[in-house]
Amino acid sequence: MNDIINSEQENSSFSFRKEINGVTKAIYGEKAENGWVVRIEKSWYEKTDNGNKDYKCSNKSYIMKENPLEKIKSKVFDAGDMIASLFEDDNHILVN
Repeated sequence: MNDIINSEQENSSFSFRKEINGVTKAIYGEKAENGWVVRIEKSWYEKTDNGNKDYKCSNKSYIMKENPLEKIKSKVFDAGDMIASLFEDDNHILVN
């Protein structure tokens, strides 16, 4: 299991990544003029019928009014809870 948290100067951007059992979940955030742009990424490998592995990745982007890093840092949780904690309220907009 890997936990990685990076935060740029003056909290203008951050990234948080956690890998469990070959599935990596990551959150990337960047400060915008009127809030935060947050991208959530999940990546993993799936075995094919011929025994090879296919790389899979899904992404979603949101706009949030408040810094989501504060929610991430204030809790101890697993990778699924990391993402769920960002959306406990209605303070976000799905953009893709």
